Amino acid sequence: GQGIRLCGGTNIFGELDINVPVVSQEAVVRRAPDVIFYTQSPASATSSWVPVWERLLPEAKLIPVDPDLISRPGLRMLDGINLICEKTGK
Repeated sequence: GQGIRLCGGTNIFGELDINVPVVSQEAVVRRAPDVIFYTQSPASATSSWVPVWERLLPEAKLIPVDPDLISRPGLRMLDGINLICEKTGK
């Protein structure tokens, strides 16, 4: 959420008091995000659920992000945040 905010975006579930909330597909669809970031290793094939989101939210931009850059606290998170900013044009 902080990375998204630093890049000028808004986390659609940022008001929740939980750092990593579990939310339903329906809740995401109701909030209709412009961008969905998902973790995917650079060497792996496209995630099997990407077509589901393409069907549910065809107007949303789906952006893969290497989980090593954003899933664990550390200096590499700066590279992940930079990637988020680049991909969103911020």
